[in-house]
Amino acid sequence: MRHCLPTVNVYGQAPKTTMRILSISLLLLVFASTADAQWLPLNPIKSVEPQPDGAEIVLQTGYLHLQVCSESIVHIIYSLEREVPKRPDLIIVKTEWPKVDFKLDTSDAKSVTLATARLKIVINRENSSLVFQDASGHQLAEENTRSLKPVEVNGEKALHAERFVNMWGTQEAFFGLGQHQAGVWNYRGEAVDISQDNTNISVPMLLSSNGYGIFWNNGSRSRFNNRFPHAFYLSSEVADAVDYYFIYGPEFDSIVAAYRTLTGAAPMFGKWAYGYWQCKNRYDSQQEILGIAHKYRELHIPLRRGWWMICTRTTST
Repeated sequence: MRHCLPTVNVYGQAPKTTMRILSISLLLLVFASTADAQWLPLNPIKSVEPQPDGAEIVLQTGYLHLQVCSESIVHIIYSLEREVPKRPDLIIVKTEWPKVDFKLDTSDAKSVTLATARLKIVINRENSSLVFQDASGHQLAEENTRSLKPVEVNGEKALHAERFVNMWGTQEAFFGLGQHQAGVWNYRGEAVDISQDNTNISVPMLLSSNGYGIFWNNGSRSRFNNRFPHAFYLSSEVADAVDYYFIYGPEFDSIVAAYRTLTGAAPMFGKWAYGYWQCKNRYDSQQEILGIAHKYRELHIPLRRGWWMICTRTTST
């Protein structure tokens, strides 16, 4: 008996059986990628305790803290202990906020709602998932699960923090995250390490085309992962809490302004930094360097800074 591989018809379409197998294989791959996040045990709300600046929500496992910083900024912390461990914050400079009017509604049997004049957060009582909405009720984003798992890093006990979003219902684009070398503008469908490296300047600030931003407040090596477009993870290798700021714009300019409020205004460089910079692997002599500088002056080109690297080479004969 002769066995043949499935053929393709004259219109370039694979037979139905082959397409069915491919579809099932793809679904298995998709479900496997989110199994860990989607199969976390439900973490229902046990009680809600109003606070002067927000709410403390007691969960079956852990505590969810919602601090209203402004009408468009909410600081969200999930910790295993009621008292969030105190640590020096080397990024956030804005720690005190003026009082903001907000409403905490606990009357619904299925959800708890915290709302300002511009932003609304609905917390599901059954699983403590979050839905972020604008004042009119239009959904901006959600958070399906969050976790803090014990790990050991460099011989020390720590927690691995992760935030997961199921993105079946949105086609939003993602921007920000600093300076990276992959040539990517929209990070939808991409994965990015949020860590410092040569030519990679990471900033844990994410902007969404849906009109919101997330500032991930963790200084350890972190990761943005949307490699499968339906699943969006933010995670950190070392943490004591899941800690981030949710910022509603909807304009990007407003989101960036809020980021500057949180982290401080960046000072301008001196005039010397704004001219032409020249960088070359090596120069043969001081005479060559001075000759280049004199030539720029002769051509009236405002060279501000010359950069050269000193290389040590060892040769053998």
